[in-house]
Formats: sequence, C-alpha cells, structure tokens
Amino acid sequence: MIFRVLLLLSFISLAGCGGGGGSSSVEQGTSVTFTAQAVPNAAITTIADGKSFYNRDGVKITLKKAYLTIWSVALSSDCSNPSFSRWGENMLAWLINDSQAHAVSAPTQLGVPSAINLLDDKEFLLGSINPPPASYCGTEINFLKADADTQYLPQNFSMLNRSLYLEGEFIPVGSTQAIPFVFDTAKALLPRLLRAPITLSSAQRTATLKFTLAYDTWFDGLDLRVLSSDETQQSLLFYNLVQSVRKG
Repeated sequence: MIFRVLLLLSFISLAGCGGGGGSSSVEQGTSVTFTAQAVPNAAITTIADGKSFYNRDGVKITLKKAYLTIWSVALSSDCSNPSFSRWGENMLAWLINDSQAHAVSAPTQLGVPSAINLLDDKEFLLGSINPPPASYCGTEINFLKADADTQYLPQNFSMLNRSLYLEGEFIPVGSTQAIPFVFDTAKALLPRLLRAPITLSSAQRTATLKFTLAYDTWFDGLDLRVLSSDETQQSLLFYNLVQSVRKG
C-alpha cells in the first residue's frame, strides 16, 4: 500500500514537471532576425526593363540589373570603433583583402550570404541567429563575392564570384543620347558598422533588424563613362554604397 502511494505521488510530481503541458520553468531561446530592402531616396520610375532615376548631378540613370551580395551580418557588443559613428576619414580605401573561404555562422553572426536584387521592391529575409542574452550596440555587415551557398541567386545570369553587379544606361546632362554601362566586381568592400542597439533578455527574447539600401545615392558624383576602369570612381561608388546602408 505504501509503495502504491509513493508511486502515485511520483507520477503526480512528474506530471507537474511537464511531459505534455508547458512548464513555466522552461525558457524559450533568444533570436534576432535580419532583413534587407532597397529603399531609394529619389523618385523612381519603373519601366519595362528596369528602373530610372536622376542622381544629384542631374544625370538620368536606368538600371536594368543590380545585385549586391550581403555576405554576413554580426551583432557587436563593442562600438568603440570610430566607424560606428564617423564616415569619410579614408574615402579612397573602401576595399579589404579578400580572404574569403566560406561564410561562418556563429551565435552572434549570420553566415548565410544573400544576393539582393535591388530592383525588387520586396523585403528580403537574410536569416536568423540565436545570440546569448546581452546588450548589443551595433551590427557589422560584410559585402563579399557570392558562392554556391548564397541565397536568392538570380536565374537569368550568374552572380557567383561577384560582390556587385550593375547594368544599365545613363544620359549625361545636356544630352539625349543614352550610354550603356556595366560594372562587375568580385572585390570585397569594407564592412558597414551600423549603430543598431538591441537588448535580449528574459523579458525581450526576440528582435528584428531591417537594413535599407538607397541604391540611387551610389551614383552621386560618379563619372559613369570611366567607372569600369577608374579606381578612384570605383572607390567613390563603394563609399556611397556602404554609407547608403541604414537601419530601417
């Protein structure tokens, strides 16, 4: 009889600890989701084969293809790097050595690359990570060439081994003649260090960070006639690109 009573008490105790009914002692994990979307600053005209706009210099630009590879996104708990708050100290040095092998995933880093179609208005899901509870002051966004594991690779041409691809035409101020251009690079850009504070705790387990890309500002001040061969113009493009990435 005593054995049966003890057995019954044990069963009740186990049932209270949770087999099928969620216990309040079980805590859900933390997660951060990253998204990206092209959000131009200027007025954009959608045409049959692309999108047209004017840069700040009055040059009419039509993009027919425009892709950027976001290689990784990482949370940072140390924002002492001046680049988190200041830009332009070294505008002509917007490239890094490309020692890329494979994107690395970690609790605080999303290692799944994405090839963002800038002419698509949708919000792209970059992915989610499960960082430990803490206060994070910013994010580091890296831009390197795409590999076979990259999400959203286009079907109409190969984005493999490309970090940035632009194709279109422009009409200089005072002219009516459209001039075609293509810019195609595998170079790795300096990361965007962006202040985007979030705190993960038992009271706030999830967060979403959206990044916007104002691709129309990339062409401000550029001489598109020599972009494919002039490193100074390319550095200005990379500078404009990185600086255009903002928290949505």
